[in-house]
Amino acid sequence: VAASFRYASPMLGIGRLHLAADLFVRLHNLDNQVGALGGDSGLRGYPSSAFFGAHELQLHAEYRTQGLELLTNLFGLAVFWDAGDAFDDLEFGDLAVKNSVGIGLRWLIPQFNRSVIRLDWGFPLQSSRPFPGSVSLAFEQAF
Repeated sequence: VAASFRYASPMLGIGRLHLAADLFVRLHNLDNQVGALGGDSGLRGYPSSAFFGAHELQLHAEYRTQGLELLTNLFGLAVFWDAGDAFDDLEFGDLAVKNSVGIGLRWLIPQFNRSVIRLDWGFPLQSSRPFPGSVSLAFEQAF
């Protein structure tokens, strides 16, 4: 069972606020499949696949600036907050939401592709070592 929410605000100053929430529940998980969170799969401040569980909850808020055109390329910035967890107990007994915050750079080459290239630097908030955080490079927006 999956439930998702997405929202993009009208222009707020020089950019837009983007919100997202995802809940993924594996009912009757006979194959014992698990999901992973961390890095580019949500929770951008944590290492890739830092958290595993049968069920996943993710929350995202990101403010993305409007693209600035330089030599036909578009560049933008983003600040973000991610929260979520991968957990096994369907009654949410072992749900321990982790948070991360960070900044990102967006680059679009319209002549090459319509997918944004993103570089994000996130910092975990529930960690004894939040610095230097985690850097991820990927195609397309995080959500």
